Amino acid sequence: MNPIIKKNGMTFGIIMAIISILITTYIYLFDLKLFTNWMVGVAGMVISIIIGIAVVAITKRDMNNAITFKDAFTAYFFTAVVSIVLVLLFNILLFNFIAPEIKEDIKVLQIEFMVETLNRFNAPKEEIAKQVENLQKVSPFEVFELVKGSVWSFIGHAMFGALLALIFRNRSEITFQKE
Repeated sequence: MNPIIKKNGMTFGIIMAIISILITTYIYLFDLKLFTNWMVGVAGMVISIIIGIAVVAITKRDMNNAITFKDAFTAYFFTAVVSIVLVLLFNILLFNFIAPEIKEDIKVLQIEFMVETLNRFNAPKEEIAKQVENLQKVSPFEVFELVKGSVWSFIGHAMFGALLALIFRNRSEITFQKE
């Protein structure tokens, strides 16, 4: 891997992870209800997009404005991988070792949020009961579920990374890469 891509990916991956970990820690310490707040999720996505754009733009600049699709994608995806792995490790520690007692509290909040949302959309009572039953069967903060969520995160980041790479890659057939 190109050293510029590796350095930028590692740096921005750690930055992205620290931001996510700080947000999760804040929610844990001050208001568990924020785990069900859609605005927190949107804010996290916006931060991720901004950091993703920054890492690809800075990597392109550092490579003398000559970046291939592969290099742009690798810069973004390496950033995402570093961040996802660090956040996964933190979440496993937090929800399974440091404060496992909050898992059930968050699950109750998620069920309440889902019921409120479905009621707002006038969902049939049978459908609401079915969804509650399904949610009660899942424990979203168990290690397996956290890992599964991370796999989905890898997939989402790969798709976004491909889009960014298409936007930032050099369009000429001849690209000059710094070796």
